[in-house]
Amino acid sequence: MRMQNTPGPWRAEVLALWAVFFWSTVATAFKWTLRWIDPLDMLLVASWTSLLIYTVAMIRQRLWTVFLNLPGRDRWFLFLLGSLNPTLYYIVLFNAYHRLPAQIAQPLNYTWPMVLSLLAIPLLRQRFRLLDFIGLLLGFFGVWLVSSQGNPGRLEVSDPLGVTLAVGSSVLWATYWLLNVRIPAPEIVKLFGNFLFGAPFITLLWLGHHPHPMPFKGFVGGIYVGIFEMGWTFLLWMKALRRATATARVANLVYLSPVVSLFFIWGILKEPIYWTTPMGLALILAGIWVQRRGRPTP
Repeated sequence: MRMQNTPGPWRAEVLALWAVFFWSTVATAFKWTLRWIDPLDMLLVASWTSLLIYTVAMIRQRLWTVFLNLPGRDRWFLFLLGSLNPTLYYIVLFNAYHRLPAQIAQPLNYTWPMVLSLLAIPLLRQRFRLLDFIGLLLGFFGVWLVSSQGNPGRLEVSDPLGVTLAVGSSVLWATYWLLNVRIPAPEIVKLFGNFLFGAPFITLLWLGHHPHPMPFKGFVGGIYVGIFEMGWTFLLWMKALRRATATARVANLVYLSPVVSLFFIWGILKEPIYWTTPMGLALILAGIWVQRRGRPTP
């Protein structure tokens, strides 16, 4: 049976599961691509690929007038947010992956929903609850387990800078998300504005860094990241949420992504999975679930 003949909710869940599948592959894609090129190279290719995708989406959905009719201060704010996403966030995230095994960087980056809930307390004037404290505690122990790389009795972290970058990326993403929702415009329009500033700015950084020819495999890997991490998968996810009759139920499917990702990391990158990685990831996801109870997503 073709997808368009299936009931609406089922159609939304199918789209969401495809998005989760593609997002589950990107940690593996990051590490594979970083074998051939450095983080700034990958970000350069990925950001321009994503900008092309969002430009095509703007044309197909006839959203140019929406973008052009935004108040000038909103457009400038979108450009300013482009310094966070895709620029600073992905520079930090890709350097974390450059330093850490994928199975470590990915769960640590996935603490962003927890950080988002915490930042919403002062920014959205929500009260700090006992559930927030419990969720934070679970997340802390989860991060500690993941960072231990199979040896939780060891007090020191093998790569403190890498762990700091991975956790820091979650703070940057949560900050971007909270600031981004303040602009009353469709998500595609906002992402287009972010990348319209971000991609040229990243190019300037790359030119000032060390412009050089890229290996073909690295270039293709950067395109893959641009399509399935930053670009087309976001469009697929937003389409799933628009079609959903129970948005929360569909949105919660995204938490399958870090779990499925471990299978790609193990099967393709051949990383031996530390026993502390799935246990730490389970604690992080439990902390997110606890914090979300009784509180709408900001």
